[in-house]
Amino acid sequence: MFQAINIFSTDDTSRSPSLPRRKQIFIHSLLQLGTIICSIIAFTAIYLRKEQGNRPHFTSWHGFIGLIAFVWSLLQALCGLFLTIFQRYIRSIGLTYAQLRMYHATSGVVLFTVSCFVLVLGLASNWFKNKMPNNTILYSVIFYLLTSSMLFLAHKCVEQIFEMNSTQLFFHIRRLSVIMTKYHVDWNSSQQYCLLHTSLPLMNMKKLIDNKDSIKSDGYDELPHMRIKANASTDEKGMHRKEQL
Repeated sequence: MFQAINIFSTDDTSRSPSLPRRKQIFIHSLLQLGTIICSIIAFTAIYLRKEQGNRPHFTSWHGFIGLIAFVWSLLQALCGLFLTIFQRYIRSIGLTYAQLRMYHATSGVVLFTVSCFVLVLGLASNWFKNKMPNNTILYSVIFYLLTSSMLFLAHKCVEQIFEMNSTQLFFHIRRLSVIMTKYHVDWNSSQQYCLLHTSLPLMNMKKLIDNKDSIKSDGYDELPHMRIKANASTDEKGMHRKEQL
């Protein structure tokens, strides 16, 4: 699941920068399909095992939150399938493709974080403790190593979503800067910096860009984050040319 999410990372060390958007989505779908299949097998095996032993279901925090994560993952997969196959019908629900893509990505990262938390709860369960040797130091080392790994993976996924939002917000502010310069409004870099860190409601201006993204959604937007940075750089160059004239 982590690799399926990380395939969309803007960090060039995490993926090939030449990988087209269509291939990214295809690889993401295959990895997530494998994740869903594994989770269904695991959920069924645990459920049947408890049925054979006449033990109650979902009585622990690990079991209860795990059930929520399992159902959530199925719904998340259906939403991803809708975004991939039924893109032409997105406008009928009043949202753009770019908006739904961001909601889907954010929901997926939160789901991954919850799944990591479920795994940590499993490490602290009585079943896991009984399977470990009677060595408190060894159990503590294994527990903290696995927990640290889960926290690191969750952190990387959350960081990816923040990078996506900050990149889009910066691009919107640059566009606003060009518009204000066109009408001879003073707009220095310090004001841009303050607006970048204090005016999060400007994310609503995404509608100006989302309309363009939704038009291109049938062919999948190639490397959207690189395109956003390139457009921001182009707008800045155009602003400098106008000042020279």
